[in-house]
Amino acid sequence: MKKLLIAFLIPCLFLLPILTHAVYEVTVYPTDDAYIVADLTDPTDRLGLRTLNTGDFNFTKVWYAWNITGKGELVISYALFKFDLHNVSARDVSSAKLELTVYNVRLTGASREVVLFKGINNTWSESTVNFNNHPGFDPNDTVSIVILPIAKTYSWNVTKWVKENAGGQLTIYVSFKRLFRNNEEQVVFVSRNYPDPKYKPKLVVELIGEAPPKKGEAQPFIDPFILAAVVGAVAVALVAFIFLRRRKVEEKEKRPVRRPRRRAKKA
Repeated sequence: MKKLLIAFLIPCLFLLPILTHAVYEVTVYPTDDAYIVADLTDPTDRLGLRTLNTGDFNFTKVWYAWNITGKGELVISYALFKFDLHNVSARDVSSAKLELTVYNVRLTGASREVVLFKGINNTWSESTVNFNNHPGFDPNDTVSIVILPIAKTYSWNVTKWVKENAGGQLTIYVSFKRLFRNNEEQVVFVSRNYPDPKYKPKLVVELIGEAPPKKGEAQPFIDPFILAAVVGAVAVALVAFIFLRRRKVEEKEKRPVRRPRRRAKKA
């Protein structure tokens, strides 16, 4: 009976830390956002695009116009977002996604791939940033999704970047992944200055642990994968218990029955 009890209790001991594993969400809004513009074929900047600052606009956009006038121009824009992650610990991050809401989109194809780049540094400000002084990005560190010609909220998985920059700041660039000659396309996103907070750009970060008791905004819950692990472990424990119990019964049934010896009768 001791073996049966041990077979049942051991999986349960492994479940204790799993059952206490809670995950809650925090929302991080950008401290700065803007978009920068330049005609890459005009280094003298005759139109003044490279010094344009858009930090007080209620939108940001990714846009390009390539040879639309037939003069070979290539006008391009990047959207930038900066987030403060000083209150986020890398070891507590379970997942993170960037959510951007599109309220105007113009594509010439059925869909387009929109890519994120991680900024090289975070020393820029939305009140002064332009194409001439923006910090730049790593072209090899990217995350991309497909965007449709539909105004809605899209999300990118940026867990890796949030973990890398936890405790500091994070700058994210947004751009079209591919440009098409003799074409013009744009995706316009809501910026942090937009009046309705529901549509503002944000990072949604899942943290491991108990939610802080402030305002009751983040409620702990059991992760679905953890719940599946719990159910699986319990099932294994029950199967082991039933198997060992049945085996014990079978072994008992196979044992020969000892009959009592008859005593010889006295003459």
